[in-house]
Amino acid sequence: MVLKRKPVNRISSILLLSAFLPTLANSCGTKEPQPEPDKTVTAVITAGDVTVEEGQTVSIGASTNSSETISYASADASIASVTSTGDVTGVKAGSTTISLKVAAVKDKFTAAEKTIKVVVTAKEFETVSYKPTDENFANPERGFYQAGEVFTADGKGMSATSMKAARLQGRSLYLLQFFLTDFVTTDISEEYLQTIRARFESLRSGGMKCILRFSYSNGDSVNDKPWDATPEIVHRHIEQVKPLIQEYYDVIMVVQAGFIGSWGEWYYTDNFKDAKGNLILSSCKDLVEALLDAVPADRQIELRTPGYKMSMYGYSLADTLTRAEAHQHTPKARLAGHNDCYLSSANDVGTFNNSNDRKYWAAETMYTIMGGESCALTNYCKCVGTDKYNGALKDLAIQHFTYLNLGYHQKVIARWREEGCLEEIKRRLGYRLVLDEGTFTYKAEAGKSFKIEFSLHNEGFSPVQNPRDAELVLADASGKVVGTWPIESDPRFWMPGQKTTVSQTVTLPSGISGSMSLYLNLPDPCETLHDNPMFSIRLANEDTWNEETGYNLLHTFTL
Repeated sequence: MVLKRKPVNRISSILLLSAFLPTLANSCGTKEPQPEPDKTVTAVITAGDVTVEEGQTVSIGASTNSSETISYASADASIASVTSTGDVTGVKAGSTTISLKVAAVKDKFTAAEKTIKVVVTAKEFETVSYKPTDENFANPERGFYQAGEVFTADGKGMSATSMKAARLQGRSLYLLQFFLTDFVTTDISEEYLQTIRARFESLRSGGMKCILRFSYSNGDSVNDKPWDATPEIVHRHIEQVKPLIQEYYDVIMVVQAGFIGSWGEWYYTDNFKDAKGNLILSSCKDLVEALLDAVPADRQIELRTPGYKMSMYGYSLADTLTRAEAHQHTPKARLAGHNDCYLSSANDVGTFNNSNDRKYWAAETMYTIMGGESCALTNYCKCVGTDKYNGALKDLAIQHFTYLNLGYHQKVIARWREEGCLEEIKRRLGYRLVLDEGTFTYKAEAGKSFKIEFSLHNEGFSPVQNPRDAELVLADASGKVVGTWPIESDPRFWMPGQKTTVSQTVTLPSGISGSMSLYLNLPDPCETLHDNPMFSIRLANEDTWNEETGYNLLHTFTL
């Protein structure tokens, strides 16, 4: 039997094969391209609401997961402004919004936007910091002095050139010692009295003051006798110079008791000691009382040792001046001291009888003037002491020294220069007032209350000792003074080593506008010197002193 092949339908076969070709191709490892999945990330901005005070700047601190930089925009820049880096500054009290945006990054990040709230709180006060200076400059009634001895009636004043040079070197004091050698038995001549007047008059024009002393002898040898005059002559001479002292007390910082003994130091004396060589205290006290009467009550009288004050007036260590008693017009408050053998031996060559004498002066000199000179080079005058002695820097602070003689003892001055403390002593003798910080009403308005508060400290060895005015001065852009207010704080109690804060509220004058400068003015209270800037106190700060006016800048603001 012969089998017959069934005829093949070629068209159907081709169609069937073509239907399987894709499958066959894939099975051979060749894949057909597929679309990539979506990789774009949703952008996020992280930031919170902000509170800021007027005039202050804070950072929003925003962050984003996007690679795009955040942009910032304030809805009301008159309330709060914002920088390109997200720092917000409060302009005025109120609230507004800030929008934060990031743009889309193609195929990476979507765009994003966030709005935050900004609250600007009202600013009540503005704080200012002051920078101190180490500059040595002249200030009234303190520092190293230069001696000026007057033996004859030459009718001359102090040299204007020497006074100008002294001020440039940071000095404002002379010791004016008038030797009445030619008048031991007679009245002081009119010519000599006019010479005293000329010296005082020149001090006013030269911006200087003096430590005043009268004496009769410039030596302690027999050949230098007579060392002094009789009590009767001394009292007559005090009567003669009293009108001059009264007239020119503005340029007299302090009066040393003087008159008795060589150089007026109450030691070598012909007329004030008894047969045993002891001072006749009753005669000495009579002289002191005469001086207390002759010298205006706002000035002190210096005695050579603490023992003189205690002996003549019956005081002890328990009777030292209190704050309440200080700067009153009483003998107790007006009797000060001078040490003319400072740091020259264990007891300063007889200045101190015992340790209580030192303690007495240390307490009293918080409120009375202390000054003097050294008379010998010893270990006691080294800059820094040991466990056995204080050394100069420590002792000057303990005894609250206001002034010293730059001319004597030269070996002591040389030691201080060599050991490196002379410049510090120059700066710290007396007071040295340094502004620390000030706080003032932020939005000042004419006719409205304005709060003023400032703090300062005293780097000097002593406080201000003589009366001193203190006032706030407001000047406009032209320099015209538009307001002054007395300060309710006495500079004589701005103590060394202590911080003092002065706070008071004033009412600004109505009708003023523009740029204003507020100053602290510490002028001399005497009418003859009040407006002379050379007699005003300069603070030890940078960029505060106005040499033309004698004012110290506290703050500037605009009305």
